[in-house]
Amino acid sequence: MAETLDADLSALDAAQVPRDWRSRPVSGRLQFGTDAAGGAVAAVELTAGMTSVCQRCLGVFEWPLQTELRLQLVGADEVAEELEGYEVWELDDDAIVPAELVDEALVMALPLSVRHDETCVEIEVEAATVTDDLTTPFADLKSQMDKTTD
Repeated sequence: MAETLDADLSALDAAQVPRDWRSRPVSGRLQFGTDAAGGAVAAVELTAGMTSVCQRCLGVFEWPLQTELRLQLVGADEVAEELEGYEVWELDDDAIVPAELVDEALVMALPLSVRHDETCVEIEVEAATVTDDLTTPFADLKSQMDKTTD
């Protein structure tokens, strides 16, 4: 998770990046169990404080990330009947490292475009002026194609 956030934060001036952004607390619940058929399942509920760069105004801000996952854990060679409400996670090994599960859940919960709420300053873009003199790069090609079909 730190690598994902570091990629955005490293593009900023060092003075803009909070010193403690890597030590933000993560709290939650991680529970393992079995389903009715004896297959492994896990429930993950996480809340974390994230420090990110707003993709709209490029300012640093902190925001809460919350995620909840219900996972059906299956081996790479196992075929399991999918459980309703569970996401199937295929495991490479017989053992799972809980910290890796937490990290993966947080990364998956990140939005594609991290930004402030709607009050964030938007960059104004001037609309292109429409003119009658438009360049049509494929007009010549079309006229030649029309000649060959005649």
